Amino acid sequence: MQEQTLRTLAASPFNKIRFCVFPKSYRYNENEPPLYPFEGKPMRDWDWNRPNYAFLRHFEECVRKLDELGIQADIILLHPYDRWGFAKMPRDAEARFLRHVVARLAAFPNVWWSMANEYDLMPDRDEAYWDGLFQLVRDADPFGHLRSVHNCVRWYDHAKPWVTHLSVQGEDLAAGRDLRKKFGKPVVFDEVGYEGDIEEIWGNISAREMVHRFWLGTVCGAYVGHGETYRHPKDLLWWAKGGELRGESPKRIAFLRRLVEETAPTGLTPMEDDWMYFNRGARSENGNVLIYFGPHQPSCWRMPKGGPWKVEWIDPWEMTVREIAKGAKEGEVVELPSARPYMALRLTRG
Repeated sequence: MQEQTLRTLAASPFNKIRFCVFPKSYRYNENEPPLYPFEGKPMRDWDWNRPNYAFLRHFEECVRKLDELGIQADIILLHPYDRWGFAKMPRDAEARFLRHVVARLAAFPNVWWSMANEYDLMPDRDEAYWDGLFQLVRDADPFGHLRSVHNCVRWYDHAKPWVTHLSVQGEDLAAGRDLRKKFGKPVVFDEVGYEGDIEEIWGNISAREMVHRFWLGTVCGAYVGHGETYRHPKDLLWWAKGGELRGESPKRIAFLRRLVEETAPTGLTPMEDDWMYFNRGARSENGNVLIYFGPHQPSCWRMPKGGPWKVEWIDPWEMTVREIAKGAKEGEVVELPSARPYMALRLTRG
């Protein structure tokens, strides 16, 4: 499964994957792992003074293979989904082990640190604990890799100086613009729901909805993470175990990535114009503009400042780009081919 996951990632548009140090116990992920992080007798008789070095070497190898593919390894240090006692280990042993993990893995250039997945579901840890963990990771990592923490409902204070970026769970992708302004840090929507068909509400959005969320988050200045949860007779869900992607959104996300790389090689900044309130737009440093209409269905569009513009009509689902005007001046109204939702415009000088 791990090798298959790497092959899938190599052929995908994605360049970051989140995964845990400690094994996870949750629905669709109830098997025993081949290796445990500590020596001892499963399930709960662990020697907290003896890390399992075979486990750590294997983890390092996973990170190295991801680096060879150009994929960032967003490493989740803690999580609450546990049946082995790892989430309740003695605090001194936990700090010792995490300091060791960070010191070993910091040598890899593709590492990010996430203090926890859904940190607020670990009620035995207060804010002072998370402050201390951030500082432990910062001090154990001589190379200053990125640091954040993932939420369920309650947010950690991302304004604190040891937080390098926001790792957000939520469906309000348009909030990316305001979060950038509020915190002055990059915003990553690491969990926006999953394309799939399982019964849990977080795991059954359509491919079209996933594509919509990627477009909305992108033009609002954020980064968006993909996930997939299609039923499988052996519970081989990508979200839980990797393997193969079977959904319809990845190739359309690849299309969006290509458009952004062509339109804005150095990134997009959300436009603040009042007329962008419902129809989101972003500019690149070279002046190009990407506008996403979402559920709105305009029949025409007034050209913004700049130009003259070459205007292209984009269908995010069909993955098509069609030129509809050239030399359009500021204030000029351009007729759109059809009044359909979830379409986009690209404006480039020309």
